[in-house]
Amino acid sequence: MSKGNKNSATEDEIGLLHKMITKIHGMKASAMIEVAEKLLHEGHDIEEVMLTLNTRDLSSAQKWVEYNGVSCNLAEDEEGSKLSKDLKRLKEKQDKKIVKFEDIMTGS
Repeated sequence: MSKGNKNSATEDEIGLLHKMITKIHGMKASAMIEVAEKLLHEGHDIEEVMLTLNTRDLSSAQKWVEYNGVSCNLAEDEEGSKLSKDLKRLKEKQDKKIVKFEDIMTGS
């Protein structure tokens, strides 16, 4: 029978930290999406909106996802998840503000 390190964290303790960090990243992401949507709705340019987002938090959340090997399946329902709806709405708003290269070349 091997002796464990008495200073090591238990699986439950690590699980609690994992849950907390994941929840905080989720809260920050939701808040950033809300601010971005509000600014876009008020008519701000996408460049202005991007300046208000905390890129350090975005980078930290991205690394957390990568380090934890997070992947996902498509949502079961045709509507998709709240996050996919939010991202689609942001993309639609951005498309209205960005001139695409193809549009310039074709004169559209």
